[in-house]
Amino acid sequence: MANDNQDISNEIFDVLKLKKAILAISSHLPNANDAIVYLYEKTKEREKLIINCCRALSK
Repeated sequence: MANDNQDISNEIFDVLKLKKAILAISSHLPNANDAIVYLYEKTKEREKLIINCCRALSK
């Protein structure tokens, strides 16, 4: 475990945000609509979604 605050790369941060969005959608959490909007915005920015995003959205 890190003792100090550390920066993480944007790529890792983006993957973590995607996974958080997937969890919100697939678990039907109260913020699922916000997660869907987040994914929509990312696709408009030409970001690629990981396959789990597509699976979560298809349910």
